[in-house]
Amino acid sequence: MPLPLVGNSQPVMRGPLAEAAGSGEGDGEDGGPAANQSLQPPTVTTTAPPAGAAAGPAPAMAQTPVPTPRPAPAAKPAPA
Repeated sequence: MPLPLVGNSQPVMRGPLAEAAGSGEGDGEDGGPAANQSLQPPTVTTTAPPAGAAAGPAPAMAQTPVPTPRPAPAAKPAPA
């Protein structure tokens, strides 16, 4: 029968949680193969313009202005 949890006590599963969180890489705690590997930065791929292309602003799409509807003139009241 497990003991009841009192206060801040919680069961600890160090191995699976540490592996899932990526902890232990480079720590040297378990002395596994991860501790002896050199870290490599991630590979970044970008697209570049062809050589000799002139840099400039991106072409803007032409937009036609939408005419704003004007309110009709108010009718003048007839003199009494």
